[in-house]
Amino acid sequence: MAETGGSLGSLGTQVVGYLPSGRPIIANPDGSLSTERTITVEIDGKWFNIPTMFNGQEVSPEDAKRLIIENGLVDPDTGKEIRSFANEPSASAAAQKQSEAKDRVIESAIASHQKEQRAFPTAFNEDGSRKGALEKESQAFDPEGSGYDMRTALGAGMTADETPGENFGHFGSVAPASSDEKKKYGLPEESYLLLKGRNHPTFHKAEEAEEQRGFKVVKKGSRYYSIPNQKTSTIVSETETGGVLGSFSDEDQRLLRVLSIHERGRN
Repeated sequence: MAETGGSLGSLGTQVVGYLPSGRPIIANPDGSLSTERTITVEIDGKWFNIPTMFNGQEVSPEDAKRLIIENGLVDPDTGKEIRSFANEPSASAAAQKQSEAKDRVIESAIASHQKEQRAFPTAFNEDGSRKGALEKESQAFDPEGSGYDMRTALGAGMTADETPGENFGHFGSVAPASSDEKKKYGLPEESYLLLKGRNHPTFHKAEEAEEQRGFKVVKKGSRYYSIPNQKTSTIVSETETGGVLGSFSDEDQRLLRVLSIHERGRN
């Protein structure tokens, strides 16, 4: 939980999860959990709730205030600007509300962390903390395996889902295909790269989601891509198809017209 004010117990060292913001969840000796410890301080006539935990380590209130001021009133752990309040009671009330909201999503965050540890065991330190984002992502991704291409996800600027529920803490299934990939494989402009391996437990869900939005999954080279389904149409005339009417894809229509023109040129 996020802790505010009062008498706080000894802070633990074991990281058991991360919130989507990137802040670690610490298991304490007394069995409690901490995601942050905040204090309410006054800076230039305004009131702020600032953390006293940075990268899982607790600092003194004085050092916490100094770090926040030096960082331009931005939380160095999350990169988010710290909200200001007109008075101390408003700031304290907001801190308590934030603490209660975080309590509701910690369980999902811990479960997600455990999955990551099983999938990338070498990417974590003995205390459960991540060795570093890119170290985990440097592991080779197998498009036919059961893993996730985290390097590409982070490179595309993707972040974990912060909505409470089954997708909390998870990244998306696709990322935009690069211009090089589209050129190499002749992919449509709006094409996406699948980030889950073919044997990932939820690869089928990714396929279903793409179908629902009008896309289909195809394999090009060693990777799987999601491309728009060709729209069907009946605008091809009876003359152009030699009297055959029906529904044809845009590509089929183009080929039929070419054949029709060729036949007319021979007659």
